[in-house]
Amino acid sequence: MAGALRNAEAPVARRGLSLREAPPPPDASLAPIDTERENPVRMSDPIAITTGCRLHFGIFSHRPACGREFGGVGLMLRAPRGRLSFRPAERDMVFGPEDAASRFREFVARYRRSVDSDEPPPRCAIEIHESIPPHVGLGSGTQSALAVADGLARLAGEGAVDPVVLAERVGRGVRSAIGIHGYRRGGLLFDDGKTLGEPVGSLARRLEFPAEWRFLLVIPREETGLSGPIEREAFARLPPMPAETTARLRELAFEQLEPAVTAADFDATSDALHEFNRIVGEYFAPAQGGTYAHPRMRELVAELRREGIAGVGQSSWGPTIFALLRDAAEVQNLRDRLAAARQWGDCIIQISAASDS
Repeated sequence: MAGALRNAEAPVARRGLSLREAPPPPDASLAPIDTERENPVRMSDPIAITTGCRLHFGIFSHRPACGREFGGVGLMLRAPRGRLSFRPAERDMVFGPEDAASRFREFVARYRRSVDSDEPPPRCAIEIHESIPPHVGLGSGTQSALAVADGLARLAGEGAVDPVVLAERVGRGVRSAIGIHGYRRGGLLFDDGKTLGEPVGSLARRLEFPAEWRFLLVIPREETGLSGPIEREAFARLPPMPAETTARLRELAFEQLEPAVTAADFDATSDALHEFNRIVGEYFAPAQGGTYAHPRMRELVAELRREGIAGVGQSSWGPTIFALLRDAAEVQNLRDRLAAARQWGDCIIQISAASDS
C-alpha cells in the first residue's frame, strides 16, 4: 500500500481509531488510497501518510545450510490501515490512543538515533487517526515504523525516500521484507530472502492481484501472536527448515501461485495459497502450538474448508485468519454469516482487498 502524501483540508479527530475499538464498515475500508499531489505541501499544512497492512503467507527458509534465509510470499491489503499526520512543533509529540502512541514515540526515537545529519528532521507533532492492530499478523510494526520514517523524512525536505532506506533508519527488515517492498508499491510480493550482511531481503517478483477478489479477515479479540523477545526465542529454538521443505515452498510459490495469479485463476490461486501456508504452519507448529496458532481459528479454518472455501490460512504468527473469496458479494455473505454465528460473532471480522499501488 502506498505511503501516500496529500494536503489535509479538514480538521481531524484528536484520538485515533483502533480496529480493536471500532472496525470501519466494509465500504469505507476499501476506499481508494490517497495519491501524492503535484502541488508542493506548505509547511503550514500537515503531511498526511496513509498505509495499509499486509498478509504474510509464510517464509521460504530458516537457518539454511547455504543460500538465502527467510524470504517468502505476502500481499499488501487496503484495510485495516494506518493514517498519520505530521506538523512541525517545538518538541516531539504523539496524539492518539496511548497504546499506539507509545509505539510511535519509540519509532520517532529510533529514527532520530539513526540519522546522522547536521540538520536533523524538525521536531514534530504526530496525530494518529487510524492504526493497524499490533501483533496480530498484519505487519503493523513495519508499516507504522515506515510511516513515521516517511513523515519525518518529508518534514526534513527529503521527499519520497526509498522504503529500504527508511526501514534501515527504524530498524525493520530483520526477517521479512514484504511490508518494506510493498509500502509504496502494493501487490503480491515474492521476497527472495537475505544473505548474511544484507539489511533487507531481495524482491524476486511483484504481481498485480485481481482487483475483484476479496479477503475476509477474522481476528479473535484480546489475542496476539508472537512478537519481540518471545518471537526471537521461537526462531532460535526452531530447527533448520529442511531443504526439501524449502524446495517445495518455492515450487508452490513460483510454479503454481505465480502463474495462477497471473492468469486470474481463482481456484488454483486458492489451492496454492492454502497449501503454501499449511506447509509453513506445520514447520512452525512446535513454536505456535499447531499448524494454526489459535485453537478457535483452527476450528474456523476447518469449517471454511468444509464449506468449499479453499484459500484459507493464517497470516504470519496469527492469530489473524484470512479467507479468499471471488467478489464483494461472496465476501459480504460470509462476513454476515460469521458475524451472526455464536462461536465467531465476538471476533473482529473485516473485509479487505489487495492494494496494487
